[in-house]
Amino acid sequence: MITGVGIFGLLLGLLSVFFATRLRTRLRIGVFLALYVTHVLAAVAYYQLVQTSVADTYLYYFDPYGIYNQEGFGSNTILIIALVQFPKSYFGGSYLDYFLVFQAVGFFGLAALMRVFEEVYQEMEVDQPFYTYLILFMPSIHYWTSAIGKDSLFFFGLCITFWAAMNHKRRFIVFGAGLLLMLAIRPHIAIVAGAAFTLAVLIDKNTRMLIKVPLFAAGLAVTAYAAISLRSTFGIDVTNVDVFSDVLAGRDALLTTEDAGRSVVSGSFFFLLISLLFRPFFFDAPGAFGFVASVENLGVLAFIVTLFAFGRTVLTLFRRVPFVRYTLVATVMITFVLTLGYYNVGLGIRQKATMILPGLMVLFVTTLAYRRAQRIAEVQPPIVVGHPSLG
Repeated sequence: MITGVGIFGLLLGLLSVFFATRLRTRLRIGVFLALYVTHVLAAVAYYQLVQTSVADTYLYYFDPYGIYNQEGFGSNTILIIALVQFPKSYFGGSYLDYFLVFQAVGFFGLAALMRVFEEVYQEMEVDQPFYTYLILFMPSIHYWTSAIGKDSLFFFGLCITFWAAMNHKRRFIVFGAGLLLMLAIRPHIAIVAGAAFTLAVLIDKNTRMLIKVPLFAAGLAVTAYAAISLRSTFGIDVTNVDVFSDVLAGRDALLTTEDAGRSVVSGSFFFLLISLLFRPFFFDAPGAFGFVASVENLGVLAFIVTLFAFGRTVLTLFRRVPFVRYTLVATVMITFVLTLGYYNVGLGIRQKATMILPGLMVLFVTTLAYRRAQRIAEVQPPIVVGHPSLG
């Protein structure tokens, strides 16, 4: 059943068209609408699935333990419960309604990726190829960002930092808002993003010291706050090297329990990294969902192989373009952190879709756009690019 709350969610998602594209051609509007229909259908499918299975969405919507009345607003899980229970206490709304509201937030993240791709090609002054629209239909991104929970908010926060980093001198407020949203959901990943941005600004030769100092201070402040939040919320002291041994020991202990599930993964760091990025494989993923995930992993493999094959181009962009520097460092560091805590194939699919894939997609599209501009420049007069991050 859909009430006014659900209709609000549907309309909110549609409003992202004003952010997704500045060039509202027939093609771009058509792609946007197809993406949105896909995302809404993913939300409905997720909603149907949780009717017969255990999911975090039940905790967020029904709050069986009365956490909202005890804690109010907070961070992490408590925040998601409050974001459902607070409007629910005033406006009501069905279980499906709040799926539709959260999917709208997740879809704004997809809109941000669409906008990033558009701006990259626009500033390179080359035509945007159709495949850049197709990769936005990757199933896991739609599925995991369409439900009540942390993933839609975190995905949105991460994606708008990529867009903001393209012109960080003008969009630093947007970047800070995205980082704060990430901080509220997953502070340990916010530390990584804040550190990556600080590095990107510090080594940028084109950024004046007058801008560099406050940006560095802001990045340092958010990173420090995230570290404090980790310590107070989870008892994790990131200044203590021994804490990583404790985390790994805790993961190893979990692997010996039945709670880890049948899809448990253990082994060397390299094996865990490969598993995080490319599992499930076709032979260890029964059912339709496993098959779709395995097919999608071929796309992930294509992204990574392309970036390695054009490593020289990636390195050039890393040196010249702050936004590429931020995206690359953040994606690599996030992957490293997630690998340390990886133990389950299902969890890995979810984390990869919402925290690793966005950066990989941005790097893949930007690298191929730059190479295309280079090829055109070989047979035409040099392209003068005025964009502050892609020039």
